Amino acid sequence: MTDLLGSFDSLSSPIERLPTRSDLVRVQFREPLTDDDYARLAEWLKANPDVTLRAYGTSGSPLENLDFLRWFPGLTRLSIDLPGLTDLRPLEQVAESLTYLNLDYTAARVDLTHIPARNLRGLRLVKHELGLGSLLGSNQSLRSVALWNYSAADRVVAHLPVRSLETLAITNGSIKETSALGELEGLRLLVLRGVRGFGKLDFLSRLEKLEWLWVESLKFEALPSLRGHESLVRVDLDSVSTLNPDMIAAVSEAPALIEVVVTSAKLKPPDFEPLARHATLAAARIGLSSIRRFEEAARLLAKRAPSTYWDFAKSRALDLAI
Repeated sequence: MTDLLGSFDSLSSPIERLPTRSDLVRVQFREPLTDDDYARLAEWLKANPDVTLRAYGTSGSPLENLDFLRWFPGLTRLSIDLPGLTDLRPLEQVAESLTYLNLDYTAARVDLTHIPARNLRGLRLVKHELGLGSLLGSNQSLRSVALWNYSAADRVVAHLPVRSLETLAITNGSIKETSALGELEGLRLLVLRGVRGFGKLDFLSRLEKLEWLWVESLKFEALPSLRGHESLVRVDLDSVSTLNPDMIAAVSEAPALIEVVVTSAKLKPPDFEPLARHATLAAARIGLSSIRRFEEAARLLAKRAPSTYWDFAKSRALDLAI
């Protein structure tokens, strides 16, 4: 199976055969496995350290005690989606080896200081604030961070490692002060989805190493010229209700642009002529208000279809932890 982040396998006992796909990014289970299957899976993950182990379920799941972690010493990538989780202390069993952690929504307030991780390179959190400063302070080599549903995401951004961070994804929630984003001058991928509080995106002018800009369901007044972004190769503008021809012109000024995606735009096909004239643009998908306009824009640009999110991230060696 495949989703936004790539291919995955769902497992349940008895496991007849462990995964063999070379493009697998995640294995997951929602019910406890047998001891034998835990042991087999643990050995498989040791041989495939780039694959994430995900445990998920509904509130009251028997996995909530995280007892299964005792089977996975040396685990490198872990995703927990258990809303009834109340105690993070069992994570101490794997914290030292973890390089990626996703902690999804929990109904109870959990304390991140109970995660004594020191070697994280990737982190995804959904509205967890208690102990967050301690966790970030202990992991100053983070390369990828995804934040969901933070009411003041700028306060978190201000504590992120400026030198190492390459990918930042903020989904929902709000930002009151955008200047902290401009401090992250090493960013290669910036994802902003459904975040309130943006008037202008002037901070982008400082992110000269940016390779991929993905903006979705945002309202902003202006987009600065991307002329100075010589590394920028992809721009996604999804469901941006304030999108106007000047913003399309600003995108077209990125000198090395390869792929562009625009969806749900209230524009006309001629508004995309600056992209049609772009020297390096190779792929584009333009979603407009009618099939006729969509087809007219497709003829105007005459480009191949853009890569999937996962394939594009992989081609640029970017961590798409959104």
